[in-house]
Amino acid sequence: MYYALGQEDALGLPFGRHVIDVDELRDHFCELPDASLRQAIWADWETATSAIRGAIGPIAACWMSGSFFTTKEQPDDLDCVYVIHHEVLGAVPPGSAGENLINVMTSPQVRFRDVFGLRVDAYILPWWPRPGVLEGSIDRVRNYLGKRGYWDDLWCRVRDSNLKLDSLPRRGYVEVIVDGYAHP
Repeated sequence: MYYALGQEDALGLPFGRHVIDVDELRDHFCELPDASLRQAIWADWETATSAIRGAIGPIAACWMSGSFFTTKEQPDDLDCVYVIHHEVLGAVPPGSAGENLINVMTSPQVRFRDVFGLRVDAYILPWWPRPGVLEGSIDRVRNYLGKRGYWDDLWCRVRDSNLKLDSLPRRGYVEVIVDGYAHP
């Protein structure tokens, strides 16, 4: 759905999740107003992604949102959720740098940006591949779908002073396939 990425308005991307590859995303958004700032933020995302890959393992995809994807001249940062296979996360050794990263990225009290000094707010969505909507243990399915739905719902909404409008999906976000959706 790359065609939609050139149609930003004051609210950001058009409604929905837009799949794009890393190179297309960088080439498109690093050329918007104040390209040097967006390029620096993008470099921070690349640094974070490299560190996560090195300490945790392969990243299936990354969902991204925030002021970086709007026409805002001075974006604050890049907000993202790294989608990582649950078995990859489960294989991270206790006490390792990977475990420390996971703890930071799953803690509601700690911001990735504050800990690492990068203009990236990063979180983890453990990916549980399954053949059907209700396949697998009901608790696991509820947990996974709840977390997945939380991020989709959050990033499709625009928060403003009108509570009624806040509850309607009005913007979009991007999904970058990093290492791909494959089983470990």
